[in-house]
Amino acid sequence: MDDAFARQQVLSRLANADLPDGVKPEIEPPYGPTGEIYRYTLKSKTKSLHELTAIRGLGVGPPV
Repeated sequence: MDDAFARQQVLSRLANADLPDGVKPEIEPPYGPTGEIYRYTLKSKTKSLHELTAIRGLGVGPPV
């Protein structure tokens, strides 16, 4: 699978994802000064750290 196709698939799935209110997913450029490292930040004005940790554990990443 090439990068462009994979990015298009991710954008398509993000557009249809059921995310909490106020969440605005975005995709960074495919390559940067740090290489290919998957990084994300969860921030919320209404969710506690415990709730954000639970959201993080919902399976972000490739299936094993």
